[in-house]
Amino acid sequence: MDQKKNDVHKVYTGPMITAQMIMERLEDRGIETIQEDDYFSGTEPNTEEGVVENIDVYVDKDDLVKAQQVIEESYTDLLDDNNNTYY
Repeated sequence: MDQKKNDVHKVYTGPMITAQMIMERLEDRGIETIQEDDYFSGTEPNTEEGVVENIDVYVDKDDLVKAQQVIEESYTDLLDDNNNTYY
């Protein structure tokens, strides 16, 4: 996705593992993503021992509504999974 900053919208900020899961689900549905963290954006790193804590995920403005739906579904799935008991 080679877009101007005005053509992309942030849809998520949070832990890297969750950001990766969301990005994978978005890309599985044909939505291109861009990720950015404090280290690579040139601002002061939000790190401890070199580990990036938060990732921003961006999508094209034309995919914004669909992306929000996918993210909402992802959280529902995640909550459902956490309510199960595994042995």
